Amino acid sequence: MGYVTDYTISVLFGGDKLNLDSPYNQPLSMDLHKLCSKYFVLGTNLIQWRSRQPDMRDLSTKYPHLLFVLDMRGEAADDWVREYYQDGRMQVEKAEVIIGDFDPSLLK
Repeated sequence: MGYVTDYTISVLFGGDKLNLDSPYNQPLSMDLHKLCSKYFVLGTNLIQWRSRQPDMRDLSTKYPHLLFVLDMRGEAADDWVREYYQDGRMQVEKAEVIIGDFDPSLLK
């Protein structure tokens, strides 16, 4: 089957999460549904979405005032990535796990 990833899409406007159930946001909701129904299997977010970057760039170009946040967690324990999309542009941030040094004063 190949490597699969768990995807979560959030949409923000002015820093606030958008209510996709609002009638005002129905065109966007329909576009997201159409996009996701091509790749997502009912009941799971685990998919192979090789065209995600061009797909998300296209979607963000259609809605340039919104920020799309795509969180991805792969099969490997250290494979966490977040991609931001706005107005056809993107930013990629890979998660960093930081474990502090031992401090005996923190023992309880």
